[in-house]
Amino acid sequence: AGAPGEAWTETSVGLLQPLPLRQWVHLCVVFALPSITTYVNGKLVSSGTWPYPVAADGLRIGAWFGPVSHKGLISDLRIYGRALAAPEVGELADDPARARADYTLADESANPPPLAATFENRRATLAIDLRGRIASLRSKASGRELLARPQELVSARLQDGRQITARRASFANDALTFEFSRGQGVAVLAVDAREDFFTFTIRSLSVPHVAALTFVHLPVVAAKYRGHMANMLSDDTEAVCLRGYELPVEMAVGGTPAALKVWTTAAHGLTGWRAGLAAGAKRDMPAMLRAMTTEAGVPASKLGGAWSLGAEANRGSYLFADLSLASVDDWIELARRGGFTHLHLHGWWDTLGHCGVNPQLFPNGLADMKEAVARIHAAGLKAGIHTLTACIEPRDAWVTPEASPHLIASASYTLARPLTPTDRVIYVNEKPAAGHDVVSTYMGNGNAIRIGTEIVQYSEVMSEPPYAFAKCQRGVFKTRPAAHPAGARADYLQQRYLAFYPEPGSPLAEELADGIARVFNTCQLDQIYFDGSEGMMSRYGIDFMRQAIFKRLRGEVLAEASEWGAHSWWFHSRLGAWDHPVWAAKRFHDLHVGSAARFRDSDLLEPQMGWWAPRGPSAQARGHFLDEMEYFGAKNLGLDSAMSIQGVNVSRQPLPFHLEKQFTVLGWYEQLRLARYFDTQTIARVAVPGDEFRLRQDRGGAWKFTPVKMSAHRISALGNGSERWTCRNPFADQPVAARIEALYSVAPYDSPKRIVVTDFADAAAFGRATSSSAVSLHLDVATHDVRGGDRNLRLRAENNGTARRGAWAKAGLAFPAPYRNLSGAGALGVWVKGDGKGALLNLQLATPREYMHALSDHYVTLHFTGWRYVELLLRERDVEQMTTYQWPYGGHYDLYRNPLDAAHVSEGNLY
Repeated sequence: AGAPGEAWTETSVGLLQPLPLRQWVHLCVVFALPSITTYVNGKLVSSGTWPYPVAADGLRIGAWFGPVSHKGLISDLRIYGRALAAPEVGELADDPARARADYTLADESANPPPLAATFENRRATLAIDLRGRIASLRSKASGRELLARPQELVSARLQDGRQITARRASFANDALTFEFSRGQGVAVLAVDAREDFFTFTIRSLSVPHVAALTFVHLPVVAAKYRGHMANMLSDDTEAVCLRGYELPVEMAVGGTPAALKVWTTAAHGLTGWRAGLAAGAKRDMPAMLRAMTTEAGVPASKLGGAWSLGAEANRGSYLFADLSLASVDDWIELARRGGFTHLHLHGWWDTLGHCGVNPQLFPNGLADMKEAVARIHAAGLKAGIHTLTACIEPRDAWVTPEASPHLIASASYTLARPLTPTDRVIYVNEKPAAGHDVVSTYMGNGNAIRIGTEIVQYSEVMSEPPYAFAKCQRGVFKTRPAAHPAGARADYLQQRYLAFYPEPGSPLAEELADGIARVFNTCQLDQIYFDGSEGMMSRYGIDFMRQAIFKRLRGEVLAEASEWGAHSWWFHSRLGAWDHPVWAAKRFHDLHVGSAARFRDSDLLEPQMGWWAPRGPSAQARGHFLDEMEYFGAKNLGLDSAMSIQGVNVSRQPLPFHLEKQFTVLGWYEQLRLARYFDTQTIARVAVPGDEFRLRQDRGGAWKFTPVKMSAHRISALGNGSERWTCRNPFADQPVAARIEALYSVAPYDSPKRIVVTDFADAAAFGRATSSSAVSLHLDVATHDVRGGDRNLRLRAENNGTARRGAWAKAGLAFPAPYRNLSGAGALGVWVKGDGKGALLNLQLATPREYMHALSDHYVTLHFTGWRYVELLLRERDVEQMTTYQWPYGGHYDLYRNPLDAAHVSEGNLY
């Protein structure tokens, strides 16, 4: 489809619905072009027109796309090389043997297709049949068949979008030759059976116009754990791991049944690349992959990839440190207090890009930084650095005063008219692509266009002829405005985190990698975090940049990264760091533990439970308290996981007392965890999600846990009953303790400074109304018995199902760009008329993607009848109960972390 001369439109011709049960049904489709006719039990039921050629590739029975949908029996499948007449169809359908529903399943295993080749090592045997399928992958340790079903090993996607599959295989001259149908060509693969794994190499491909070539595809039965970074499927006893050796090899885990795949693309070369397959007992998989790592010749670390599990260095935690030479001793003291093994230097660079050393922290540059690291080492700690891996900030010399030609462009255009140095409209020949932002924000795509060495920022996109970028600011980032002729190239520069990125493989990318490695090696650092590389926005670009840096580093390096691409697994030490929560820290940490707990099994990597931040109170949120830090430490102990802390700074002044106390308690947990002080039964008890404990020493010096119950209650207003509260402690003989947090007051409902979000003048404005399948929702505008205005919105939702959880309805109000400005508002003031039935009303505001997408939920329980005025403080987000309910949205950062940008509100939703 889409190829010249091969355009077509989709047509459907019915058969029957539903398929009758417990009886044989004869189905027939006749192609007598341009007519298609369908028959059921010999009788014509429908017809249609198809004025296009008919072609076929592989035949798939029981499904069209996705998982198999037909769960019954299929017998006597026939394909004719001509169109059958109606009488012939009737004769075929009139089969007395099908009058009864009795059947006998054929034993297909009794007559397997002949094998083209068998390969064997000490871990597994691998068989390829003459149909080009992998026929068996059997573990020698257990004798278990690890293949979920026979699967064609080799397929190709052509440049016109068609998918073709090789269905014949032969073996000669130490290579497998896979033939595609209708003489389209062959793919030749070498299979090298090593002691612990198999290596596949694409020797050649003769099929023309190939966009992508899949050269190993394995559906696997052991699929309890899916490791997307290791590209491994496993259960508790067996594992299968398929890994590309070179960066051009793509890897993926997915499908039903779960399968492993590797493929190459025309963009980076289709042939000459390799992949390794390891299969067998899971306990032996690290050893198999260590051998594979050596064979692959990839950058690796004895603290990462196949060496990660059990490496003692990977159990240690790190503290983010905006450290100066003058404050080294203060940071060492704080690290010791908190039980950290590493200080993680952050903000050490002068500009992202060239990555020189920040003279405000280290006046003598790299020499001072080297001295600081030497003092950290002398104190018995290790040191690492944070990098925004490929980020080039606008003030770097690769951007200003002349923009490098090697910055990544996500779209390119040609000038339709000459551009003078003062013109503020850029006319282009091509229609602007999707994804252009009109502002420059941290999470946005940016609005920067490079023409020559000048960078221009626009504020308006004209997507109808004449195509243009308007309201431009010329010569931004101190580049020089210049004249540009018609036909000149205009590149939309790729941005994320307010930074630009280098083209992978360019001299710029190599120079950037050299700069980071120079600092790392000169200072003899121990650890690195590859942050921000996802801004490269391509799998190949991300992996290229990380490998380019890592292969230049000296020593056994502990490495982590914000993007978990499979090609970095070889040297990746720990997996799982998330940005810290702002609201509902304990529930967020439960979700984080639940996610990270699988990584040892799924990817053979140690977990990482950072980045946590002991936040103080702010205009946005209440901050964190000692019980939240203790919960964090306890659950990390339960997982025996490293963690990391950010958001504190002792370079200018000591920590406030409440934060120092949190570090003291955290240090207890960390030191005891590293010492393996507690037995497994105690650790398992402490690990239970939601359960809380206090760790203290008894009079004999032994460390003991005491279970506690933390309960919270919010007084929404005086006089409405919320000021009375009863709390019961399930544990006997414990003293009570209370913490009172003051809520801020807000202006009254009729304040002249109030901002009206909506006056409900038109129910149709709430056009984003929807509901779960069991709920019916009705909206209308009420004008009688109203509050706050002449019109109110009435929502009537009825649950027609049996379950309360997951029964939701939504009425949504959209505010298109440039969005709604609610700046200065600290609360929502809402009149609510309850029916006393106990339903939950959720009032939600949302911020769009380019302003760091956020969802701010605020709950009102309708346990009252009649009117009630409710003040919902934006600072008090009701995400603590998020997991109690089932909503049609999610997003850990959107809900638990990202602040609402009140100046750019894109949605107001009522759930």
